[in-house]
Amino acid sequence: MQIIHGDNTIQSYQALSRFENAISLDGSQVTLARIRQESEPQDLFGNTQLLIINNLMGGTKSKAKESVIEFLSKHQDLNVLLYETKKLPATTLKKFSKSTIENYKVENNLFKFLDKFRPNNQKEILEWYQKLLTNKIEVEYLFAMILRQIRLLIQAKFDKTALS
Repeated sequence: MQIIHGDNTIQSYQALSRFENAISLDGSQVTLARIRQESEPQDLFGNTQLLIINNLMGGTKSKAKESVIEFLSKHQDLNVLLYETKKLPATTLKKFSKSTIENYKVENNLFKFLDKFRPNNQKEILEWYQKLLTNKIEVEYLFAMILRQIRLLIQAKFDKTALS
């Protein structure tokens, strides 16, 4: 079993895309019977397809989800990948100690870079921008975060109620 999780959805999705010919299930609609059915051998040689379950541990909790999580924690030898778009707490990951876990975090330098946005600070902004590009942060994600930061700065300047 493998678990891919973290706040950096771009990198985690890239890691997920390396798995081809997999069966993908939505975590909110998955049942224990469906997991048992899909994890059985698919051909004469006993091979099974990879079963990807999206956001099983996120969202609203239910008894069906809890039974699926309990089943998967006891059967970690299955060909299953859990994909979560949020960072999972250590207490949740403790149940899956035999699994391969990949965590994709948002770069801390990104937030330090965004804090540099102020008037007459172009040189430092460009230096931090170059650092981020060498750390292989996606340009699209970087620009989206810059737009978010500028929106927040404009809102803080003109909307006095946003601060209180």
